[in-house]
Amino acid sequence: SGQGNTGTLTNMSTTTSPVVGKLGQGLKFDGVNDYVDAGNNSSLNVTNNILSISTWVKRGVTTAIGSIVHRGAGGDSGYMLGIGPSPCTTNQIKVTKFAVIDICIGSFPADTSWHHLTIVWSTTGVKAYIDGSLSAPTSSDTQNFVSSTNNLQIGGSTVTGALYFPGLIDDVRIYNRALSAAEVANLYRSGAAKANVSPT
Repeated sequence: SGQGNTGTLTNMSTTTSPVVGKLGQGLKFDGVNDYVDAGNNSSLNVTNNILSISTWVKRGVTTAIGSIVHRGAGGDSGYMLGIGPSPCTTNQIKVTKFAVIDICIGSFPADTSWHHLTIVWSTTGVKAYIDGSLSAPTSSDTQNFVSSTNNLQIGGSTVTGALYFPGLIDDVRIYNRALSAAEVANLYRSGAAKANVSPT
């Protein structure tokens, strides 16, 4: 990444796990034990309780659930972005401040198409955006994050339960600021413009 965060494929094949993604090369996760270890660089820390996570996600099946971005441990510290883990329903987006609160917001589409997902934690609460548009419900929670030194993991978690995600993930971005609605829409449009074109 631009911040020097290098991910290590774990329990994944260097030949079959990389697949055609939404913005180039994505990764395929088996939902059993695959994940990417992105280390614990300070650029992954939460600053002033403000954080944004943006990524493209494609479920392997319409009911696929699991962790998309995970840093920390339940009852300890850190944060998580997932689709459908308890206490949320299958299509709700789970955003967690470990040792503080689990929040279920938004509504992720129950299909196997690519979708752009952005979570914005700000001084006014937490919002989910799907394909560039705000997705209800939102949350007014502004409690403090508990800082973590755990490694950040993509596609699964070795720290908190069996939260491995079966599907494809591409272009994970983490910002130490609250993205505006316009910025989220621009991120979505940059990927939506990458249409699949049959060769001539």
